[in-house]
Amino acid sequence: MERLDRIYQENPQLRLLNEQKAAEVPAGPALNGYKLQAIITVPVVVHIVLPNPWIVTDADVQNQIDRLNLDYSGLNPDSTNGSGFYAVRGHSQIQFCLARRTPGGQLTNGIERKASSAGSNVTVATDPIKRSSLGGLDVWDPTSYLNLWVGTDVSGQGILGYAQFPGSGAPADDGVFLNYQSFGSSSCYTISAYNKGRTGSHEVGHYFGLYHIWGDENGCTGDDFRQLPAGSCSLPAGLFNPTGQGNTGSDVGDTPNQGANTTTCPSGTVTDACSGSAPGKMYQNYMDYTADACYSMFTVKQVARMEWVLDNCRAALKTSLGCQPPASAIQLDASPFQSVNPWV
Repeated sequence: MERLDRIYQENPQLRLLNEQKAAEVPAGPALNGYKLQAIITVPVVVHIVLPNPWIVTDADVQNQIDRLNLDYSGLNPDSTNGSGFYAVRGHSQIQFCLARRTPGGQLTNGIERKASSAGSNVTVATDPIKRSSLGGLDVWDPTSYLNLWVGTDVSGQGILGYAQFPGSGAPADDGVFLNYQSFGSSSCYTISAYNKGRTGSHEVGHYFGLYHIWGDENGCTGDDFRQLPAGSCSLPAGLFNPTGQGNTGSDVGDTPNQGANTTTCPSGTVTDACSGSAPGKMYQNYMDYTADACYSMFTVKQVARMEWVLDNCRAALKTSLGCQPPASAIQLDASPFQSVNPWV
């Protein structure tokens, strides 16, 4: 949300346009009309920018992709802490693969590294980690790849990650930044509270159009099923609440009205001023700020919103060839991993 505020500062008219959009209610089909009809696999390229980018291994990257696939399918085995919300638990048909071909048609493993001290700064208009000219790595075609940048946060705000909402911001910035300390599940560098790769699940949720579950206003009037920020992606009726008032008087949202974010790992039923009785807050939702060990679910309508965004606002991802190696590529069963000279 801090990044979105920065975009509004650079373009004040976008904020006004967003307020106008929120009052409009475009026509749309029933909720089940927003479901994808088959599994769509999204190609992912991971840009690692660190003084020693090899600290994040290929196995660490694959671990993060595996986590995304588990969490988005709803097949993660640690879902029992959200049993009180099983009636609205969502199962997405969005899946992810590491890219096998570059935008130029060359073979790739979907990972590129750069030894650099350049980090990510969410507070500046041009994030250094996303520009080769500033020490980072440039975006791959954002219509064909989900771009993940992995590196350090240099904003001074302790950012675990941030994403660009669909249809907003510059194409060169489109994608997700993940702090390497909350990337994957490495015991070497991840922070213990964020060591299950679920910062990625959270930020990719933003990338596909989800807001924070508490509505971002620290009270009972905010709504996480608001219209998307002004840009080229406008949600139809059924996927956003035009009143924007905590889902009051609307059947659009299926997340409990929640007063503020959760920053720990609770257990059992937790209530607050906005959800005062069981089942209480949905702190298990990936769009809260809960510690990774307590994240476990999206809802049915969150899934519908993400799948509609993929189907309409990020539609080119559906036909991307990024997951397919080029036909001319030589497929090897083995390759050198490390050269060791015992005489040195």
